[in-house]
Amino acid sequence: MTEMGRVVNLRTRSGHPPDFATLARRRLIAARRALDVSAAEFATMLTPLVGWPVSGEAVDAWETDSVPPGDVIVAVGTVTPAELSDGGDRYIGGVLSSIPPSFEAEALCGFWVTSFRFGPGPTRKAHVDIAKISLESDRLMKISNHPPTPRSEGRASPFRNELEAQLVNRHLVGHWKNSNDTRYFGMFQLAVLPGETVMAGYYSGFGSDIEVSTGPWKWVRLGEDSIAEADLSQIRLRDPGSLGALLEDHTQYDAPLTLADIEEEP
Repeated sequence: MTEMGRVVNLRTRSGHPPDFATLARRRLIAARRALDVSAAEFATMLTPLVGWPVSGEAVDAWETDSVPPGDVIVAVGTVTPAELSDGGDRYIGGVLSSIPPSFEAEALCGFWVTSFRFGPGPTRKAHVDIAKISLESDRLMKISNHPPTPRSEGRASPFRNELEAQLVNRHLVGHWKNSNDTRYFGMFQLAVLPGETVMAGYYSGFGSDIEVSTGPWKWVRLGEDSIAEADLSQIRLRDPGSLGALLEDHTQYDAPLTLADIEEEP
């Protein structure tokens, strides 16, 4: 039961002390993005709520280097979608939300070529795909691995996955679910190597009702210039074995991959 008369000394809470100014800015940013409005439009929405004129320039400042006033933060809660109103940002796990990201999550947005191994035995089969990372809030990311059609060695129907992740320190931590075979689901953790062009880690997932499967997972950035005008739905990836080997050998010091590197020759 909560002790209403108890006073907590916040200075005794060591470990990861909260940066309330940054949290306030993030709440403002998350709210405006969720509403899909410009800074000027957001200012117009806030003005009648706080009872004084809010400018687009003020909103820009609050999102970058100034601290939003208290009445603005309260007003934001009244115009924000319900899933954001209790904390300003959406996270996968509250226990991880106290660990700040080491860089802006937006740096990971875009396209990545990924590969993992699956199945039993020493000669595990390869899966390859192109994953698109999109920012949902200040830390929460949505990821889809199609189009183009993924390729899973030995499977007529490749794994199509939907993922949700958050940036924790320099690790991308999240959950995945197979969208074309709902038996398969699990978690993953990827270390973001310096330069933010390579991520490497592991997935865990459903093996059976009493078994958890695991395996390595490698992600390599796909250069934006090579896909700027490409129709990904028309692309066929190289065979999983050779493309998976290419990713395994790719280092953080190599240039991002191009479509020519990963597309099957006609």
